[in-house]
Amino acid sequence: MDRRCPHCDHVYDDRLIRCPQCKAASSSEPRQPCLAPEDRTSIIRALWRRQLTWLFGGFSIFGVISWLLFLHWVSTTALPQVQTKIVDRINLEFQQEQIKRTISDVAGGQAAAIIEREVRPALEHVQGEAASASRVITELQQRVQEQSAAVNVVAQQAAAATQAAEGLRAKTTEVDSKVAQIDTALASARMKLEEIDRSAAFTSAVLAALSDDRRAYDQLEHWGTDPSYPLHDRALAAWQMVMDSHASVFVMEPAPVPWKEGVDPAKLTFDELRQTYEHAPAWLKPSILNYIWTREDIPKRDRLQFMADVMTNDASLKGVDEAGRLLSSALKANLKPLAIKALLDRWNDAKSSPEWQPSPATSPSS
Repeated sequence: MDRRCPHCDHVYDDRLIRCPQCKAASSSEPRQPCLAPEDRTSIIRALWRRQLTWLFGGFSIFGVISWLLFLHWVSTTALPQVQTKIVDRINLEFQQEQIKRTISDVAGGQAAAIIEREVRPALEHVQGEAASASRVITELQQRVQEQSAAVNVVAQQAAAATQAAEGLRAKTTEVDSKVAQIDTALASARMKLEEIDRSAAFTSAVLAALSDDRRAYDQLEHWGTDPSYPLHDRALAAWQMVMDSHASVFVMEPAPVPWKEGVDPAKLTFDELRQTYEHAPAWLKPSILNYIWTREDIPKRDRLQFMADVMTNDASLKGVDEAGRLLSSALKANLKPLAIKALLDRWNDAKSSPEWQPSPATSPSS
């Protein structure tokens, strides 16, 4: 809302305490002044002194007498009247525009002083706080901008990491596929190696059996009778082939045992002959078995049991072959010499018969 200055007629904002044109204090609506008693007394005394100075300019006896008479008259008659008139005059003058202006100026000056003394420091403090707040807000804005930049960088890094993770996932999938292919290839290679190892073991067993290895011959029989063995058909065929190779119709009688000079074999006991056989080389074992079989002084049942023991425990197929031949001939079993299990079963059945029981007195003919 605008206000018109009563001094210069300038229109200005009524929120200002002074006219910006003439610097006069802004006044509110006229209101009846109210003077305090002490103010009235001060004003009367000031006017009274001015009147006395004007009436009496110097001191003289006449003047003093006149002055005393005047004082008496004034104090008794004129002073009350003058006082009443002065008060009325003051009240009247106080209603005039000039006095109102003076009071407004004084009030405006006091208000300005109050504003300068109390309001301005508060305003400056508020301005300082506002400046501090502005600086804080600026710092916060800078931090927000920096954080935004950092967030953008992190977001970019996260996007790059996501892209890298996707790429890594694709690589991992590809690697997994390659690993699966390698595992398949390894499994296939492992199966091939197992087949090779199995074939190598089978071939080694066949060659060992053909080279007088009794344990290899038994292994071929075990593989050949095991349906779960992948090469059981070939193992059975190899086992039969080795057995047939020792079942020739035309058999040469073993050569005589080359006894050491001074050794009379006829004087060797059965136990001594057993020990001689156990320590003899494989090529000599058929000859020693043939010699033991011809020893008529040894009971036949004991000789047959010894042949059965050789077939059960001997590691040489040459010795097993000769023992099987002699046992099959004595039992009239008509079995191949290396049909070990069949011959031993026949002997276990036959040895309990009275024919093969030991006689109370063993004769050379037995």
